[in-house]
Amino acid sequence: MLNGLWQAFNTLRLSTRLLVVFLAALIAVIALNDLVIARQYKTAAIHAMVREAETLTASADEAQKHLSALHKRNAFDVDRLHIDLQQRKALGESYKESVAFLATPIVHGIGVASDIAKRTDVDLDVLALHARSPEHQVQPESFQGILLGDLTAQVASDSNETLHRVDADTNELHFMRAIRLSESCLACHGDPATSPTGDGKDILGFPMENLKVGDVYAAYHVTMPLAPVRA
Repeated sequence: MLNGLWQAFNTLRLSTRLLVVFLAALIAVIALNDLVIARQYKTAAIHAMVREAETLTASADEAQKHLSALHKRNAFDVDRLHIDLQQRKALGESYKESVAFLATPIVHGIGVASDIAKRTDVDLDVLALHARSPEHQVQPESFQGILLGDLTAQVASDSNETLHRVDADTNELHFMRAIRLSESCLACHGDPATSPTGDGKDILGFPMENLKVGDVYAAYHVTMPLAPVRA
């Protein structure tokens, strides 16, 4: 077939052949230019999406750190918080309704991030490899689980607390910011020997994990579809 086209091309007048060559070159240049521009646009769009996710999760991280600092300065009546928790448990209410739970730094950070996410139509959640609540549990072999595992290893090696990756199967951008434990977090996640109830559990009734300050416990997770970018 190619040989036939070449023979047909050679039968054309010189001026026609020059025009064909010019048009072919022009089409190739335009196609290449469009491809480069499309890739540049996609890269810029993903960068903008990452920046949006960074801003959102940074707000949550700062809210968490702020409340943690208040705990460190004894701004809360811890005994009163414990009493409120026990009263609610006695009434059969969920610990998640207690002031003690809502005054937890990480819970406060999640709340701030969730409120912002709802106003900006961003899909945000919190994921952990060993979560206390089922809604935060992620399977280690899943895309999100592998990303969280890589983020944890990254934090341990170079302290960079964010990581993003594109899931080609779902055509989505996944962004994570590590949630690291502060001093105030150890009351629930620290040494079981310091258990307030003397049984290795925290005030909510969960086993204490013997974690340390700076350990990655979970991550803020933002998911953004790439379909609009491709369109």
